[in-house]
Amino acid sequence: MKFLTPLPVRFMLSAGAALALVACGGGGADPVAGPAPITEQPAGVASTYVGPISGFGSVIVNGMRFDTVGAAMADDDGRPVRLQDLSLGMTVSVDGTADDATARGAAKSLALLRGTTGPITALDSVNQTLTVLGMTVKATPATAYKDVAGFASLTVGSVVEVYGVVQSDNTVVASLIDKEDSVSTHRLVGRLSGLNTAAKTFQVGTLQVSYGNAALAGVLVDGALVNVKAAQAPAGGVLTASEVRVGGSKSYSTTVAGGSYLKIKGVAEAAPVNGVLTVSGTRVNVAQAVYKNAGTIRAGDFLEIKGAWDGSVLLASKVELENDDRDNDGYKDSNELYGAVSAITAEGYVVMNGVTVDISTAYFDKGTRAQLAVGVPLEVKGVVQGNLFKAHKVEFKSGYSSSGSSGSSSSSSSSTGFEYESYGFVSNFVSVSSFKVNGMAVDASAARFEDGTPANLTNGAYLEVKGAQNAQGVFVARKIEFKRYR
Repeated sequence: MKFLTPLPVRFMLSAGAALALVACGGGGADPVAGPAPITEQPAGVASTYVGPISGFGSVIVNGMRFDTVGAAMADDDGRPVRLQDLSLGMTVSVDGTADDATARGAAKSLALLRGTTGPITALDSVNQTLTVLGMTVKATPATAYKDVAGFASLTVGSVVEVYGVVQSDNTVVASLIDKEDSVSTHRLVGRLSGLNTAAKTFQVGTLQVSYGNAALAGVLVDGALVNVKAAQAPAGGVLTASEVRVGGSKSYSTTVAGGSYLKIKGVAEAAPVNGVLTVSGTRVNVAQAVYKNAGTIRAGDFLEIKGAWDGSVLLASKVELENDDRDNDGYKDSNELYGAVSAITAEGYVVMNGVTVDISTAYFDKGTRAQLAVGVPLEVKGVVQGNLFKAHKVEFKSGYSSSGSSGSSSSSSSSTGFEYESYGFVSNFVSVSSFKVNGMAVDASAARFEDGTPANLTNGAYLEVKGAQNAQGVFVARKIEFKRYR
C-alpha cells in the first residue's frame, strides 16, 4: 500500500497473535453448552471485537465502525499507539460498546496485536511461502505488502513483520507482509511443543526456544500460543528468549471477561467435532448457533462469529461464512474508507486517510468523477491488492449532490452527521472558525482541543481533525488534536 509520509499505515488480518485466546491446539471434542441464539449485538452493551482493521473513519473492525475519540490505544507491549500508526489489516482488540443495527460503536480501548518479526531465511516462489524465525508463512492473493512491491520483490535476508492467522500446525496465513529496514527485537508468535521444563526449552516451528533467562507471563503448556521476544537472532537453531507471554497477547487475554459479548473473524482449522471447532486458535462452540451463508463448516473456511466468551470457549450465537461475501453490487469488498480526499495524485488515483486508492474502474454514486477534489468526503469500498486499494464503489457523502452543488440551501453550520477524521497541515488561516486542512474549509469554533489551544492554530500546524461537513461543505470540527509531523 502506498501511504503519505505523515500517515504511516500498514495492512491486513494479523489474527495470529490475537485470535488464539486459548492455550490449546486443535478442535477438542468435548461438547459445551451453547448460548441462546442471539444474532445481533444489543445497543450499548459492552463488547470486544477482535480482528483485522478493514477500514478507517474512525476504525472499522468486523464490520463495526468504532469512534476512537478518547479511547486508550496501545500495542500488546504497552507502547502508546496513535490512529495514524494503524493500517488496514492490522489485527486489533477493541473494547467498547457497539450496535449491530447501526454498525456503529464507541471504543473504550484499542490494543494493537503484533505479529512475527525477523529476517526471511527461505523463499518458495512456486508455493508462495517464506520462512521467518522457523515459521512457514503462506502468501495468498489477499496478502498485502508494505514497503515492498509484492512477493516477487522479497529476498532472503530481508527483515519483515508478518501479520496473519496462526494455524494449529504453526503455519501462518499472511494478511500483511511489512518490510522493515532492520530489527532490534525479534518476535515469534506461534504454538509451542516439546516443552522441557528441566532444560527450560520448547519448540515453535523449526526453532528451539530457550527461556531460562526470560521474563515469563502465564503457564507454559504444549499447544499454547506464545509470544516470544528475543534481543538476538537465532543461533544454531536456538532462539534465546528475553520474554515469553502465553496466550499471544496479554491485552486480549486479560481484558475479555467471562460473559462478554465477543465478535471475531478467522479461519476454521477443521470441521466441528461434537459442535466444537477451532477458529484461528480460538475454541468455538457452535452447537446452538444460527448459520448464515454456511451449511457444513470445512477446514479453511473464513468465518465471522458472534457470541459470548465464557473464559475459555466462545459460545457462538451466529456463524457467518465469508468466503464469498459479496455486496449488493456483486463485488467481494473487504475494505472500506470514510473520509475526505487529501490528494489527487494522478489520473484514476486519490489519497484518503493516507491510503492511495485506485478509482479507475469504480462505480460512482451520488456524484461523478469530475466532482473529485481535495476536501470532498467519500465512502469508498473495495479490496487491497498488493500495495494498492482497488475501489469498486465511490460514494459522495455529506451534502454533495449529483449535480455538484451542496445538498441543502440551509445556512446552518451544523453537520450532516457523517463523521470522519482527517490529518493535514493548516493553510489559509483566518480565524479559529475559518482555515483549511487538506484544502478543506474547517470551522473549529466549537471544537475540543488536545495537545494545544486555539492560539496554536497557525499555518503549517499539523492536525488531526474530527467532525463532519455541513451542507455548505464546511468541516465542523468537534475535536482538534495537534500532532507532531514525522
